[in-house]
Amino acid sequence: TISTVIRLNDLDATKYDIGEQVFTYKINDDVVGRVKSNYASGSPLLAGKEITLTAEITRPGFKFLGWYDKTGKWLNDNPEYKCIIGKPDCETNVTAKFGIEINVLNVYPDTPGSKVFDAWMAAWGLNEKDPDGTSKKIKVDSVPISQFNANPNAYLKDGNNWKYDLLVFGFWDCNNNRDLSQASRNATEAYLKANKAVIFGHDTITDYCIANPQFNSLASYAGLKHVTPAHTPWAAGDKLRIVEDSRMTSYPHMIYGRILDVPYSHEVQFTYRDSANRPTGKVLIRYNNDLSSDTQSNFYLGTYKNTATIMTGHSSGKASVDEQKIFANLVFYLYACSKDASQCI
Repeated sequence: TISTVIRLNDLDATKYDIGEQVFTYKINDDVVGRVKSNYASGSPLLAGKEITLTAEITRPGFKFLGWYDKTGKWLNDNPEYKCIIGKPDCETNVTAKFGIEINVLNVYPDTPGSKVFDAWMAAWGLNEKDPDGTSKKIKVDSVPISQFNANPNAYLKDGNNWKYDLLVFGFWDCNNNRDLSQASRNATEAYLKANKAVIFGHDTITDYCIANPQFNSLASYAGLKHVTPAHTPWAAGDKLRIVEDSRMTSYPHMIYGRILDVPYSHEVQFTYRDSANRPTGKVLIRYNNDLSSDTQSNFYLGTYKNTATIMTGHSSGKASVDEQKIFANLVFYLYACSKDASQCI
């Protein structure tokens, strides 16, 4: 958090002193917010004078959470804080806080055991007291796919506005043999076209368990093309390796630099190529025993623009700690990417 921005000068009770002129708020060395003062650093503030502090967002996706007094009590969330020096209600020690609240809708494939994403993010996404001081929150609502299919916009929209920052499909083997309906397919396409973020879980976009024509019709939005003819052996296993370090593999959980342990899963015969066989997305995590030279296929996790496709779900609702951390990182990454294309890998 940003430290004290107004403090009482103990040597003269009629004067106050600005600790800094501009306070910056950083996360991973990126400035995400700042506080400006209408007084230069070190200038004396006389009783009766007005000080104005202005909180500004400098990185898309973050928001100003408000001003807090020295006890941690919330004062207000007006980005502009005005205070008449010497007045009883003029706080002499205030803190500005910035943070993230990411709203996620998980569409799970009906069986109760597949409603797990909210618990995963409760464990690894609600990092309110990170060492860097960031206030973060991943809020997950869940709906069975049968209900989502019947009336998708009742869940996705509030009037003309999208209610969620991220849409997540999964997690069960063969997606519990559940496809989208035509209505929910069209609503998901509109959501994607609005540059909102989507995660496709194991056997959603697939020809392996069942033909999912509605999910599969969205493959191009995920940068994917079906592999024909099917290659063998399929990439599979319970050990993963990260192809390269990136924002997705280091924030908020550092997972780069070691082999990751997950329940057994396998790829689904899709490749990050377009209809002309040109590379589209980027493979981020592969199965450790996969020695293929094909850098666009055989993946555990890949991303394309505002989407990600991941093989979690084959174990029918189970996920290791490593896997849950992957998801927390992925949510933060896709949220930033959907807000600002320069943040995309």
